Amino acid sequence: ASNRVEGAIQGVSLELNATGESSVTIERDNDALKEAIQGFVSGYNELKSTLGRLTLSTGDRETAGDLVGDSTVRSIENRLRRDLVTGVEGSDLGVLSQLGIALDRTGRLAIDEAKIDALIANDPQALQAFFAGATAQEGLAGRITNTVDDMLGTRGPIKNAIEGAENRI
Repeated sequence: ASNRVEGAIQGVSLELNATGESSVTIERDNDALKEAIQGFVSGYNELKSTLGRLTLSTGDRETAGDLVGDSTVRSIENRLRRDLVTGVEGSDLGVLSQLGIALDRTGRLAIDEAKIDALIANDPQALQAFFAGATAQEGLAGRITNTVDDMLGTRGPIKNAIEGAENRI
């Protein structure tokens, strides 16, 4: 129906203009990989900021966060922090700091741009092994997915906290 072929090669669109020979060069999109890593760091830092606002202790009931002293929030933060600092097996890069991503003193993630750029340019397979692992359950992404699924599950701490609050009301 058209001269545009999509899906023949994953992530590649071909525009067929004339008969004859041609060549196709496919290159890794390093910018997209870096953006994905920056998106992960930004997402985590946004979560930390939100949890910080919700648990802000000011000593004044009117200005304090709605979830001040809530053990569920502390549990969530601790579980995610543990996921971030625990080593990933099956990867040459065992921990986030080897990628150039470190937890600062406030618990937020900070990126060493030069280290990330060097890994993207020289060892993108190590980044893939670290984040994705060999299976969906391995790697940092799989670990965090499992943690979030556990927290949001029908017997998870968030569901229990909601039910407890509803029962108190």
